[in-house]
This record gives sequence, structure tokens and C-alpha cells, in this order.
Amino acid sequence: MHNEIAEHPLSNPDTRAVFVTGAHVILQQLLTRKGNSLSDNLLQAHRDAIRASAEVMRGAHPVGRVSVNLPCGAGKTTSITAIVSMLHRLNLLGSVSVAVCCASVEGLADVHRNLEDAGVPSNLIGLSHSLKHDLENLDPLAQSPGHASMPNEPKAAERPVILMTQQRLRGKHRDDFLTYRGFERDLVLWDEACIVSSAAVVPWYDFTEARGGIHELLQDLAPSGPALHFLDFALARLKEELQAQETGASPTAVVLTGHDLEAVGADLDALAAHARTALRKDITGHVETLKNFLAMAANDIRILFHGKGEGTAQAIISYTLDVPPYLRRLVVFDGSATVSALSLLDKGIQPLGIPEDLKDYSRVTTKLAKLGSGHKTLKDDMGPRGPRRYAAMAVEAIRAHMNEHSLIVCHRRKDAANAIDFPREFRETLEAAGLRPDEPLSIRQPDGSTVTRPRVEVITWGRHKAVNHYVHCTNVVLLGVQHLAERDLRAMAAAQAGDVTYTLKHTEMLDALASVCAGDIFQALARGRMRLIVNEREAPAMTAWLSMDARSNFRTHLDKVTPGMRWEDWHPEGTPGPARKTQAAQAVAERLRLSKEIAVSSRKLWADLEYSEDVKKDAKPLIPALAPGWKATTRGWARA
Repeated sequence: MHNEIAEHPLSNPDTRAVFVTGAHVILQQLLTRKGNSLSDNLLQAHRDAIRASAEVMRGAHPVGRVSVNLPCGAGKTTSITAIVSMLHRLNLLGSVSVAVCCASVEGLADVHRNLEDAGVPSNLIGLSHSLKHDLENLDPLAQSPGHASMPNEPKAAERPVILMTQQRLRGKHRDDFLTYRGFERDLVLWDEACIVSSAAVVPWYDFTEARGGIHELLQDLAPSGPALHFLDFALARLKEELQAQETGASPTAVVLTGHDLEAVGADLDALAAHARTALRKDITGHVETLKNFLAMAANDIRILFHGKGEGTAQAIISYTLDVPPYLRRLVVFDGSATVSALSLLDKGIQPLGIPEDLKDYSRVTTKLAKLGSGHKTLKDDMGPRGPRRYAAMAVEAIRAHMNEHSLIVCHRRKDAANAIDFPREFRETLEAAGLRPDEPLSIRQPDGSTVTRPRVEVITWGRHKAVNHYVHCTNVVLLGVQHLAERDLRAMAAAQAGDVTYTLKHTEMLDALASVCAGDIFQALARGRMRLIVNEREAPAMTAWLSMDARSNFRTHLDKVTPGMRWEDWHPEGTPGPARKTQAAQAVAERLRLSKEIAVSSRKLWADLEYSEDVKKDAKPLIPALAPGWKATTRGWARA
């Protein structure tokens, strides 16, 4: 709301000093009340973060965008409460305006309640969202999909403090939220990772199939229309770029602007309607794919081409800026900023320089099963003909901690006729095993209070950030892990770097995938008890369970933010142990040593050896040391 530094209330050194000290005291009080005990180093890090926020607010920070990398549970969200409530106590809200961005509506509802508890009047706070609100259900843990525990405020943008989801920045009215009384808001407080751009991806196969699927209809019904001309032009330009990359050229941006994209979209809609009514033909899927491509074509686009040794997947990518360039008063509180490669790619946000050893995790034990964890893996396992190993893993992990509160994090149900409702499946499995997941348990907490909650609570990926209602859980079980597809990561990397032609090398891409996965695992585990801090710098005792493909190097990244965490191998009942894998590797190595051929196929090597696919996959890395002179190929093994 202030265009000049001298105009800002915090430009007065005395006022600024009172603000920094006061917010710091409020923060300490709130964190101590939650059962935390804080070290001098952590308290100093918080003071530095509040001081940086003051500099950003008054427009004196050299960059204007700051990232505060505090550990999960160290008070990032509480810092938001402290900063806003101190502005209120100094009677500055109104002359100073703030926007708070969180990943979820329930995260914002928590901030709203915390601000009110800290003395900020509700008429100064505006919560903006599009979910439904049930007046008879105010429990944040009992909200059904599409509902929120607090209502939307229609005039939220007119309040000095606005609470909005990060998704709101993608809307056409984002500037209304980021301004107050005609001026840019003095401070935007961002909870969790700040991904400034949205990546868009259309697989190359989907695009060409959709274009081919309607091309003949367009020629017959609208031969001179804008859609046929545009799609032919776009395909020719993309093929030209693809051929250049196939000959070794660096990727370049493909520009398709200059066409009336609205007219092209209308042409496609008219074609779909005609096909449905006159021809009894449904081309809705093709049209939706092409309209997604149209939305991307408003910006520079790029075709992804992965050369030899990196697969042959191709896709068309683009991105749009969600956080507008003019927004220079931004403070990001991100617990996984040093883990995820995507966060590190944005050079426009300056890290504050928080020490990485503020918290010790030596009382946290993580049990790791070297098994797949993707959505398809669990769908195949939990399907009608699957072995349901992950259901048995849920039983094992909960049974081992029957007298503790447990949290399960699993995949969401996808919108498909044969989709599996994983939360329901795991709950029913636990019930059938006699583990009574919904039975209330009353357990004393570190702060002396008693929490009565169900024995087992289940959330899905997507709710593993920003919601802090499960800190009472001392047993956290990840049944499946969220993974990014390679093409999506490449698109997101280009978006975060602000360059559609930005390219990750294959090894960098694999490392980036592992880092993003590690960041999500860290956030999910930190929903549980380990988010607290006791004895000044220790995470309380907690047990974690998860599975991950043995080839992933996610632990390298996770260990950076969980120093001291103890790892144990987990060999779930019914899954192969180390001896079984070694035995399989020795059997194959013996066949290779006896072979007189130059190359041997995997099928021939494993013939008559009764090992599961998981055993074969886990045994493969052990074989080279047991069979010197042989190397793995795409089809089997060949002499080196």
C-alpha cells in the first residue's frame, strides 16, 4: 500500500525494532504452548526471518523475494500468526496489508482460527475459497471432499488480511487479491514451496492422435475454417522442431501466436456438437486434448525429445506464470526448499541462509521396504487378482503399534470406473484383521494434555502438506508414495527456471525426480509427531514405514533434512528377504559363468528358476559382482 520506503510505518527504526521483538515473543509463546522447546539457534533463525519480513514489507530488501527454510514443525505457519498479530497489536493493519497463501483451504482455515486466537479481529481477515461449507460440521478433520470447515468471505479482497489458496493465483482475478485499496499488498506470506509457474503437458501421441481423429471431419465440414489451418500449421512446426532435435540440435521455443485461438476453439466445439448430433460420433476426448493444446499455444511451447539411452517419450510443454513478476514483497516458508530440485531452480527467490542442523531426528526410526510405491503398483496389488501385499503391510505396521495413534498416507482414488478406493480398502482390511481402526484412544501428549482420536486416521497424497492436525500420531505409515512422471518434471523444471527450453540432463532428471519424491515423503512424515521439537532441538520418538524402489536415491536427499534419522530394513511378510535375492543372483551368475554365448536373454537366464518379478528386479544389481565380464543390456546380459 506504500509506494515509497519512507512512507511505510516500519521504516521508522523504533517501530521496526518493536515489531521484530514483539513478533518474536509471540512466536516463542505460541510454539511453547504447543509443547515445543526451542534452542537458541532456532530462536535466532526465527528472529532473522521476522527481520527479513520487515525489510520485505517496507520495500528495502534487495531482492524482495525471500525463502525461509525452517524444518517442518519448527514454526513456519506459527510465524505467519506472529507477524500478522504483531501488526495488529501495533494498530498497523489497514495501513499495512498482508496476503497469506497456503496449499489447502483447511490450512487457511487453521491460519484464520490461529489469528483469531491471537487476538486479530475476524473483521480484519478475509478467507477466499470456492468450497462448500456445512454450518453443522465445523470439525476440520471431518470434512468431506469439496467442503471446508470455514465459509468463504465474499468480500475477502477488501480485508487488510486475505487468506487464499495458491490455486487462486491461477485465476483471472488474482490481481484483486494481491492489491488492497488500489495498491500492491505490503507482504505476501507463502506457506510451503513456492512454484511460481504452472507447467502444462500434452503427450505427443495424444496430440497427434487427436488431430488425426478429427482431421477428416474438419476437411469435410470446415475446410476453410480456422481449426484446420491452425492444427496443420502447428503440426508442421512441431515436426520441424522434432526433426531438428533428432539430428542433435538444441531445443528451441515454438511460437504459434498470431492465430485467433478463440475462433479455433469455437470451431472445435462446433465440430464436436455436429459429430454428436448428426453423426452419432463422440469426439469429445479428441477435442478436449486439442483445447488443452490451444491453451498452451497462447505462450511459447516446446517439444520434448529424449534421445538414445533416455527412452523415446515425447510431449509438448508450456508454462504460465502464477506469481506475477510485479510481486516483489514475498516471504516463502518452505520446509523442503533444500530438498526439492524444483525449489532450487528459481533464482528469483533468495534463501535466507538458515542452518540445516537445527533439528535432530535420531529418535525417529524409518522402516524401509524395497518395493514399488507408485499408483499403478498398488492398483495391481490391491486389484481383484492382486496378492494384496500392501494390505498385509498395513496390518503389520498398525498391529506393531496398537496402543498408539497411527496415520496412514495413501494414494487417492482416481476418476475411473475400475479405480480403487485405497483409504476404504485399507480401513476395511484393518477392521477385518480385528485392529479396530476407528476405536478412540486417549493418549497423554508431551505438553501434558490428553488427545482422544481414532486409533488409525487415513489421508491421501495432496493432504500431506499444510494441515497439522495429526501431530498426535507416533506411527506414520506411507502405503504408496506420490511420484512425478518424467515429462511432468521436465515441464515443471522449465517452468520454474523461467525458460521453456531449459533442459535437464538424464542423470539430473533422475536425481531431480528422487529429490521431489524425498520432499513429499518428508512432508508426509512431518504430519506426525516428529514435527514437534523437544529438548531444544530433538524430534520426538516416532516410527515411520514406507516402501520405495531399490533403485531410487531418495534417501540421499531425505537425509539432508532429517539428520540422525535411523533406518531399518523392512521385510514384510510374504515378500522376499535379502537371502532370497542373493540366492537368485547367484543362480543367474552361475548360468552366465557356464555360458559359452556372447549374449544371453533374460528370459533364457531365468527359465525354470521360480522367482517372483520383485526378486528378479532386486537381484539384478547383485549379478555383475558375481559374474565378472558380463554387463546388463536392454534384453538380458552380454559379455563386456
